[in-house]
Amino acid sequence: MRPVLFGNKENDFSCVCDDVFYVLTEAQSSTSPNIPYRLLEYAAAGLRAMVDSEQLLYGRSRVYFPIPKLYVLQVGLEAKDDRRPVKVQYDMRLSESYLSANEKYGGRAPEPDLDAIVHVYDFRMTLRNCAEITCATCAGYFFEGAGQKT
Repeated sequence: MRPVLFGNKENDFSCVCDDVFYVLTEAQSSTSPNIPYRLLEYAAAGLRAMVDSEQLLYGRSRVYFPIPKLYVLQVGLEAKDDRRPVKVQYDMRLSESYLSANEKYGGRAPEPDLDAIVHVYDFRMTLRNCAEITCATCAGYFFEGAGQKT
């Protein structure tokens, strides 16, 4: 599969399946709190590309879109155990990046009308974790048949 270009932006993979528009990107070991905004841009550009013409978009008839689902696969190596994820699956929200209006409005801060939820699957690990997994796999492979006659 090849990356999909949206203007000058590129994401790793997006497709429509059963009326769901999946936007998937892969991130290396360093996490970014800006991922929800980036994936919102990808999703908006992908949905916009599905509109055949300006007349449809600004016409009287409703334009229907597939349901957007945003995913990130977080992979790579971390130098220290304390940088590894606490959970493998968690969500990030665009609304977590909005400026706080609580100080200005007290407990009556307005709710945002726009949010993007990104489902993150975080598989980062340290070199020690990789070695433990590799050694356990190799040990099972090399010693599984030990003592058997062929």
